[in-house]
Amino acid sequence: MITLCSACLLAFANPIVDMDMSDPDCWSADGTNFLLTVSSFTDVPGLPLYASTDLVNWRLAGHALAKRPKECTWTRRGQGVWAPAIRFHGGQWHVFWGDPDAGIFQVTAKTPEGPWSEPTLVQAGNGLIDPCPLWDEDGELHLANAFAASRSGFNSVIAIDGKIVYDGLPDGNHTIEGPKLYRHGGSYWIFAPAGGVVTGWQLALRSKNLYGPYEARIVLAQGKSAMNGPHQGAWVRKADGTDWFLHFQDKGYLGRVLCLQPMSWVEGWPVMGDKGEPFLAYGTASNTTPTTQLLDWVSDGTVYDFCGKRRLYSGGSYVTKFPAPAFTARAKLTVTAKSDGAVDGLLLAGDREVRFGLALESKQGCFALILKDGEKTSRLGSLPARELDAGALKAWTSGEMTLEARVKPCADDPRRCEVVFACRSFTSAPIRLANSIWQGVKIGAAAELVNPKVRNWIDLTSCIF
Repeated sequence: MITLCSACLLAFANPIVDMDMSDPDCWSADGTNFLLTVSSFTDVPGLPLYASTDLVNWRLAGHALAKRPKECTWTRRGQGVWAPAIRFHGGQWHVFWGDPDAGIFQVTAKTPEGPWSEPTLVQAGNGLIDPCPLWDEDGELHLANAFAASRSGFNSVIAIDGKIVYDGLPDGNHTIEGPKLYRHGGSYWIFAPAGGVVTGWQLALRSKNLYGPYEARIVLAQGKSAMNGPHQGAWVRKADGTDWFLHFQDKGYLGRVLCLQPMSWVEGWPVMGDKGEPFLAYGTASNTTPTTQLLDWVSDGTVYDFCGKRRLYSGGSYVTKFPAPAFTARAKLTVTAKSDGAVDGLLLAGDREVRFGLALESKQGCFALILKDGEKTSRLGSLPARELDAGALKAWTSGEMTLEARVKPCADDPRRCEVVFACRSFTSAPIRLANSIWQGVKIGAAAELVNPKVRNWIDLTSCIF
């Protein structure tokens, strides 16, 4: 039996990554090098891969999904790649995930660096989510999954190979989902969260038979701690024999942050954290990786490389996750515009879109500094514009300038953030933002599309946090 005392070689403070790492799963082929992936929803590239040798300090190692599967049509946030599972088997890496509108997909690669295969639709169907594979001792592949009530009309059950093996409702474990399937000690195990994202708990289910019946036990819950909803993640074992559980905590606007708990086996059941409650700190904290090194930049529309800058034309965006609960983002960019009305500059995407940037006022020969919060637009001032010779259509440029977004938690509601925007001598009134469907707020640069026949553009020099 592995005890908590034997697991004291690690020291850390939770969250180990204070950034949106939704629905994490992790695996190691050797107990020393760990590979973790998370939900990427509609982001492309998707399925970011993070590597670590100590489970505390991580680096962005690449992506397992280069483009949207041909079977999928994503039209809004919250669709796409849900709750992946990552495993190493047969000399290659496997990642499975569920698209609630299409079914269960898989990609493979011999190394984390790739190349990764084209996505394969393993099982078609609406509402199939959170798949996890298990290659049994005879080599046969079994697949566990949960169901999204928004598509299938029901949830709170776990299936293996298409057979329902556990119904959480009679046990009070409503909304059970995210199953991770293992073999240990002669039993089959399903580690799964229940109770909902914000307020739920972590279950362990065991059975001598793959298809049940399973007995369930709560193995991690908030209890008297300050960590809400500690659940959904991965059990991993290090080469030294110690067991660990990686999971998320939902922190509202910041997203689902990554946490780590020691794990032991007591009388045949896993015990996570501090006797079933999460550790906020374990040992003397040793987290050293700056979160900004893990930022996963994604684009909507083509982002062109131009003279050491990134160029975005109208309709394009280049965004990333919030790197911390409180920070200041400084974007150096140049706006070139041929048409009035579009707000080109910073974009924050949460429960609604907020844009802060420049809108051409061609008759006045200037740019207006605009804060566009959903349907509400505020004009903060005007900035000079220089006219360019652009042929048939005139164009104006702002020259390089710095736009700032200053982010901090709301004093009266830490699940929402307060944002103040600034450019030169102009400062906005604070606005409040919340997370959107399943994701934290994102930030970056975007060129707004107003007139499809005329394209403005942004040349982004840098965005520093």
